[in-house]
Amino acid sequence: MEADLIEAFEKELGITLPADYKAALRDYPFAGEHTGTEMLVNDLSLLRSWNLPGLSHGKKRGKKTDPRDGFLVIGSDCSETEFFIDPKRESSPVWYYERETGKFELYVASIREYLEKCAKIDAGEELYPNEASNIPEWLKTIYAAAIFLGFIFFGWLVYKAVVWLQTKLGLL
Repeated sequence: MEADLIEAFEKELGITLPADYKAALRDYPFAGEHTGTEMLVNDLSLLRSWNLPGLSHGKKRGKKTDPRDGFLVIGSDCSETEFFIDPKRESSPVWYYERETGKFELYVASIREYLEKCAKIDAGEELYPNEASNIPEWLKTIYAAAIFLGFIFFGWLVYKAVVWLQTKLGLL
């Protein structure tokens, strides 16, 4: 992206973007069907629509303030997670917000680390932050086995109910 377009975008929003973020937009590292094109958007019209002053990031409830206020949306996972930087910083970490849970947390300490994460997610070496889980693999296996056995048991119960009903109706 051209430097003059970035400057015009800054003037329009009334902010100065962090230098590392501007560098990532100028030397945009992603193309085509890459996860990074979603997580680090370089389409100014889309960025403009996400970040116009006066527009809230979502509905405010009561008198609570939105933790995303003052931050700049830079991308999403095309689902429930949005990624943000703090335009007041010279070099900004990246935060993420999950719409489903309302969780707003620090994701990585720098744009450089963010670009590395985008590449790892695209390569299948890492998950989006909302897909990561602290549940141990052995517990996931037990849970999956329990669900499988539950389906078998439910099928057996349905079979027994159908046989009983047919017997009562004299069809068997």
